[in-house]
Amino acid sequence: MLLVLATLTYLGFPKLLPEASTPSAFGGEDVLFLQRNLSSQAMDWFTVIVYTVGYVVVIYGTGGFLLWKRDYNGFTNFLLVFVLSQTLGVITWALYPVAPPRIGVEGVMPIRGSLLGFTLSFDPYIYGAFPSLHAANGLTAALFVRRHDKTATMAWLCLWALIIFSMIYLGEHYWQDALAGCFYSIGPYLLVTRIVRKRL
Repeated sequence: MLLVLATLTYLGFPKLLPEASTPSAFGGEDVLFLQRNLSSQAMDWFTVIVYTVGYVVVIYGTGGFLLWKRDYNGFTNFLLVFVLSQTLGVITWALYPVAPPRIGVEGVMPIRGSLLGFTLSFDPYIYGAFPSLHAANGLTAALFVRRHDKTATMAWLCLWALIIFSMIYLGEHYWQDALAGCFYSIGPYLLVTRIVRKRL
């Protein structure tokens, strides 16, 4: 329930941020390359599904997995890292708004909008490309699952890699967003698991 509440807060609060008058944008050559060379209806649908459904799976699947393993301390830590990553991400969006490639780069096809346009309404902030919290939360999920099961860890890492590929292919993020997202995962993870929780 706490994880659902944290997610809903994250989805709602950034919508209160003012619209950026001059959002930044990165090169986007990676997105254009993928769309020009891999574009097909099957690839479009596959990546949209991975991007939307896979993200929900890594967040709630990890929470459910930790509770199933009765790792209540791990679940609490996962929740804390999730909230901290989201908070840092939203602060960054407010200070440094970045338009996703589908908006900020000429020639990028808005694939998700064409196939599942209603999912755009779930985006917390239109100029929240940097950092990618899809990348951050996917890595955080893998970091917590790895303490229990190697097979599950490999599955989570594969899903995380597919999410990163999908978000770049779809023009939702730049590679720089994905890289930054890793730091927005690892930093809070180390802070919570190595410092904060050991002092409580």
